Amino acid sequence: MAVWFFMLLMIFFGCHILGSSESEIGEALGGVLITIFGIVFIISLVILPINRMGILAEIEQFKSVEETIEVARTADIDSYEKAAIQNKIIDSNKWLAKVKYYNGIYFINNFIPNEVDELTPIK
Repeated sequence: MAVWFFMLLMIFFGCHILGSSESEIGEALGGVLITIFGIVFIISLVILPINRMGILAEIEQFKSVEETIEVARTADIDSYEKAAIQNKIIDSNKWLAKVKYYNGIYFINNFIPNEVDELTPIK
């Protein structure tokens, strides 16, 4: 949210420069600020919710992998299947660590669901 607020602030600042400037440089600077931050703001309004939706899907996949591994551990499986399960555990835990790291960054954590904090690495 702070990122969007900053972009809107820069758009309004560009409008102020554009409206109050009497020189061509000021008008050009105001127009550039409005254009750049306006485009970035519109793109972020589209991309960030899609990213959040993708992370929610990954959370569901992580939970599904967790359940599958619990069932597989009780079943009698051969060493190749155990190796495949270990690889899947490693991939899932790497994803979880990455998302938890990004969730700790101030500007990014608003776009990552808080459900990530409730997940624990698969052991």
